[in-house]
Amino acid sequence: MVALIGLIIIAVLLIGFFCQFLFLSHQKERTDADECALSFAHVLNNRDRIGQMNTAVERSRELVHGSRLALDALKRDESDPALEDFARLLTEEARAGAHLVESSRQMLCQEVTQDAFEATKEYKKKLGARTGSKVGVMNVSPALLNSVEIGVPLGVLSNVTTVQALDELLKHDRQNGYVSQAGLALVGDINAKLPSPDNDLDFMLTPLASPIGTGMSPPRLTANKVFDSKANVSDEKPQAVRTQQIPSAVRVKMEVPVSAQGLSTLSSKMQVAASAAAGGAMPAPDELDVQRQ
Repeated sequence: MVALIGLIIIAVLLIGFFCQFLFLSHQKERTDADECALSFAHVLNNRDRIGQMNTAVERSRELVHGSRLALDALKRDESDPALEDFARLLTEEARAGAHLVESSRQMLCQEVTQDAFEATKEYKKKLGARTGSKVGVMNVSPALLNSVEIGVPLGVLSNVTTVQALDELLKHDRQNGYVSQAGLALVGDINAKLPSPDNDLDFMLTPLASPIGTGMSPPRLTANKVFDSKANVSDEKPQAVRTQQIPSAVRVKMEVPVSAQGLSTLSSKMQVAASAAAGGAMPAPDELDVQRQ
């Protein structure tokens, strides 16, 4: 009886030890997933490229609308035809500039996607160089990077604001839900269309944290439920990945195979997912000048 009780106690202690070992391994896997997500999030807005593109889109939008207002005012006042022709030329130039900005934004979108794909390959190599761990009959294999998704964080505003001086534009933005309820910040993940006749132009804005003073906020972990996936960059064909919105968030899924030596039935995989948003934007150059004054 004493021997039987002793064996039961030893068995319970061993089970408890193995459970603790698995728990610690799972915690390490979660830490690795968080580190992985943050490293990818840093790649997305490298050198504040997304923030600068949002600023270019918003400035182009203002220019088109302001040029259209000036042209319409000259038409109503029946001004000098030469002056009206000049205003029309400026409006067409502003529209051409908007097309150029949108083309550049699409190129940046592909560049960010390609950089995320390259970062995925590098991180997989890093994980491949790791070794597993073993305690008794328990084997914990190195972590595997199952998938890397790029997208945008839900409920995050863009880093740019609408212009309060353009009353008609501000009214239009509020009516269409382009502006936050409590301020002038433009909403993220929208196509901020202008009123007719310029509603054929695209002004896509990416969700991105606003500047903090004269600096920018670092990448941060987010809840998986607020991540909106746009594409998966884990595949071997990055050229097939297409997304209309510049990604500003990432979600990674990792797994760790666990098995008991000699017991194929006692094998499983610990899985974990982590999401992170890219670092915020820097202030625009003209905004920095205002802050310094």
